[in-house]
Formats: sequence, structure tokens, C-alpha cells
Amino acid sequence: LRFCLDRQNHYGRDRLVSTLINAVSVRLLHVGTPTFTILHAYTSAVESLRVLDSSCVIMHRVCKVIKEYIKKRPDTVRQIITYITTEKRHDINFAKHKNSAMVVDEDDILGFNDEFLPGGGSVLDGDDNPRWETWMPDPPDAQPGESCRFGKSADVFNMLVSVYG
Repeated sequence: LRFCLDRQNHYGRDRLVSTLINAVSVRLLHVGTPTFTILHAYTSAVESLRVLDSSCVIMHRVCKVIKEYIKKRPDTVRQIITYITTEKRHDINFAKHKNSAMVVDEDDILGFNDEFLPGGGSVLDGDDNPRWETWMPDPPDAQPGESCRFGKSADVFNMLVSVYG
């Protein structure tokens, strides 16, 4: 699907977004669905839609609907804490160990902050060209704050914590 969207210059993105929002609204966002299940679907949507669209526009639009609905549920805060401490414990422990202090060579940290460059990854692309030469702007239909190509973190933990603000 990502290949098709890229190849067609994102033609049909609006239709895909409206189809996903409709499916989420009909199948997930109703009183009979437990909050924990909605949170699990929310995190799965964040992870999968980031892979589908590297600009994160689709992810922000679809997840916004889930986020707005889940704010209205009375047990959301408790369920988010439970979800983070049980389901995402491995990811949190991995991130904690990843941020531990250690001695490294200069070569090991050469591209350390490259994730904040447009496109992320290393300063060089696969053909050893500077990444700025292959920079892509945000899609024309992206609203301010919808894209995550530069300086925005769209990881699951931050998105769960930001449900209330």
C-alpha cells in the first residue's frame, strides 16, 4: 500500500484516510469496546500507519479520531497507566537501557542526532549523497502539526501520554 501511495504521488490519500476513520468509528469507537482494547488498537495504528506513511499525516488524522473519543471515557487515565506498565514494559525497559551512560568511540556517535534531520537516518543516503539533496517536503495536504518529518516524535509512548494534552 505504501508503494502504491508513493508511486501515485499520494493520490487517494484522502479517500484512504476517510475509509480508515469510518472503519475505526464503526468497529472500534463504541460503548461496547473496552478502553484497554481501544488503547491497543491506538498503539497498533500509530505503529502501522507510521510505516505506511513516513510523513505521519495519515497517522495523525486517523489517530486524532481515536484520541478524541478516548478522552471522553472515564477510565482512560487508569487504562493508559495500566497499558504502559504492562503491555509496553519491554519497550520502556529497552528505551531506558538504551539511554544508559556508556563509553563510546567517536565513530559510534557520528549520526547520533540524525533522526532530527529531515528524513531521519544518517546524514548520507544509501548512495553516499548528502541527505539534504534527497529531502522531501511535507505533503501538500498536511496541516501544521500533522507531519513528523522534522523535529516531532511520534512514538507510541509519547502519543499515549499526549492523549490529554
